[in-house]
Amino acid sequence: MAKGLRLVPVILLLLGCGGSGVPGPEMAEALQAALDSARAAVAATPTDPAAARRGDGPVPSPAQPVSAGAASRQAPADAPMDAPWEMSLAATPGVPAAGRSVLPAVPGHGPPAVAGHGQAVGMLPRSHEAPPGLPAHAAQLLGLPSTALRHWLGEPSLRRRDGPAEIWLYLGAVCALDVILYEEPGRDAPQVGFAAARATGTERRSEAACLRELATTARRGGAGG
Repeated sequence: MAKGLRLVPVILLLLGCGGSGVPGPEMAEALQAALDSARAAVAATPTDPAAARRGDGPVPSPAQPVSAGAASRQAPADAPMDAPWEMSLAATPGVPAAGRSVLPAVPGHGPPAVAGHGQAVGMLPRSHEAPPGLPAHAAQLLGLPSTALRHWLGEPSLRRRDGPAEIWLYLGAVCALDVILYEEPGRDAPQVGFAAARATGTERRSEAACLRELATTARRGGAGG
């Protein structure tokens, strides 16, 4: 505003030089130039008194307010790590989904039960119960004839001879049974000299559950000859 006031004497001087009171064309142009300069000086004057004392330029206008939609879109950048858009329980490594069993269910089996030694034992539905007399451990097959294996487990998936011995392999969905049979004099069928059940995947299985699974597969006709 001080710069604009300094132009007032100039305007008055120009008016006084007219003589007749009616300014000529040159005088009118000079007056217009002086007025334009005064307006420009007023427009460039800072609105903040503190800025005017410091000699700063015009005070910038306030920033435009952020709309609610923009604020919501910017929220993830400043949100805590546990915000819904940042992390979910389903995507967190090491956290199982709700209701998910630790061991996957085996087709044809019921929910697993925990045995005394901490292994999961598959439970068979009533419609697929193991045949009567089926041993619960592979060691109980030792000394039994091959006819007993066929009665409980059907024909083996693989079979081959190795000298005097015959090797049988029963394959199930998650376990297998290795059997070695030997022919003995006076016996009508070879006898079991070695038997061992093993898991074929990452799921822990008991021998009893493995034998029941193989027996169920045989009864369904799933075992190959």
